[in-house]
Amino acid sequence: MRQERFTEQAQEALAASQELVRQYHHSQWDVEHILLALLQQQAGLVGNILRELGIDVDAVKQSMVATLEKSPKVTYEAAQIYATPRIARLLEVATAE
Repeated sequence: MRQERFTEQAQEALAASQELVRQYHHSQWDVEHILLALLQQQAGLVGNILRELGIDVDAVKQSMVATLEKSPKVTYEAAQIYATPRIARLLEVATAE
């Protein structure tokens, strides 16, 4: 994946989402990690769009946190993070745009 094709804000979200994988002791990187990272951005486009649509961003964040907390954890620090097929597809579509 060539991250230079993404905006700076998108690159920051990708990096933050991978940090969430480590923070939650997961071995797989999935779309929930990216969504939470996007929602945590202070002046993020995703949060602003959801607010414009009347969606409670804090409720979505809480839902993502709950989902990540329920996800399987590893008891060791994963040396490598594995991308799920969903994340691979998301990034494939995003780079095609």
